Amino acid sequence: MQRHSRLMTQYLAEEGFEIIIYHPKGEGDTFSADEICASFPEHLRSKIEVSLFPYKDSGKLPGHYLRAQRQLSRQYLEAYLQSPGADFIYTKGFTGWELLKRRKEHGIKAKVSVKFHGMNMFQKQPDWKGDLSKYMLRPAVRWIMNAADYTFSYGGQITNIIHAQGIPRDRIIEVPAGVDSSWLDGSSSREKGETIRYLFVGRFDRVKGLPEFYKAIQTWKETKLKVEFVFVGDIPADHRLDDARCRYVGLISNAQDLRKVFDEATYLICPSISEGMPNVILEAMSRGVPAIATNVGAMKMLVDESTGYLIESSQIHEIIQGLEWGVQLDSKTYKELSGQCIDRIGAKFTWQILGSKLASHIERITKS
Repeated sequence: MQRHSRLMTQYLAEEGFEIIIYHPKGEGDTFSADEICASFPEHLRSKIEVSLFPYKDSGKLPGHYLRAQRQLSRQYLEAYLQSPGADFIYTKGFTGWELLKRRKEHGIKAKVSVKFHGMNMFQKQPDWKGDLSKYMLRPAVRWIMNAADYTFSYGGQITNIIHAQGIPRDRIIEVPAGVDSSWLDGSSSREKGETIRYLFVGRFDRVKGLPEFYKAIQTWKETKLKVEFVFVGDIPADHRLDDARCRYVGLISNAQDLRKVFDEATYLICPSISEGMPNVILEAMSRGVPAIATNVGAMKMLVDESTGYLIESSQIHEIIQGLEWGVQLDSKTYKELSGQCIDRIGAKFTWQILGSKLASHIERITKS
């Protein structure tokens, strides 16, 4: 499961909800429903039921992704009609498509919500392929959001994007992403250190701005300080920069190992072209690592002058300005920013807080 979905499930269960998870399983996936259930704390497992559904998207013709998603949504509807039902249905992406289309036909009374994480199909794309994809997705996304009773948003610009598609603000529920409180660094802040380590954590996806970041590294003039660039993610060998300052550590899925990487970093850099509210920024800030990030999606809710450096786009010269800011920041100010990162996440963005907030929204909706 994605971290956001897993944490949401865990803390709704902590709030007393009984949860049925419908989860896709691709051809190469080896996990089982029992393994997913066993990943939750033992005292919650009796409240969580997991069902897996085969998912295949091997098409090449335009629209293959939407066709595969539509087929998955049909499986979900068929399973739901054989179940006792639910009081509230939370769908992600296109998974509720068929249910929303046929809810009246089948007399489904439960309130149905939808969450499209980053609303990337309504944001800037890096190339013509991205533009083609987003224009193909938009009609279905608009239809699903309008057919649902509520649309979930991270907040910030994401809410504005959803509202611009015709969704009234009273049908938009803002619940940001978050981390488990165990991620919070026990110290109040961290020191800058002699070596400046810029950390990139992300999947190999064009929207993450990796080519622009590479060009910024190559263009940036040397500084008097020692600078290192650390990359975490599934970046193929032939897409790695041949530069002595760059270090690639591959994909890290273990939380303890990932925390260690964050703890060794000076800054997190997130030069994304489009985004929602990345877990990686929440995780880095929870460890006291200031972020240098583009002002897209809900980034501004996390990153500002008190917690990092916000750039307006992933243009090369703006990324370089962010790198320069990181080098020039004095140690005292760095320590203050580090402490404020931890404070911000602890005050607003832990699932111990967000779970209660989400539970309150669901209780209000189901009782209305």
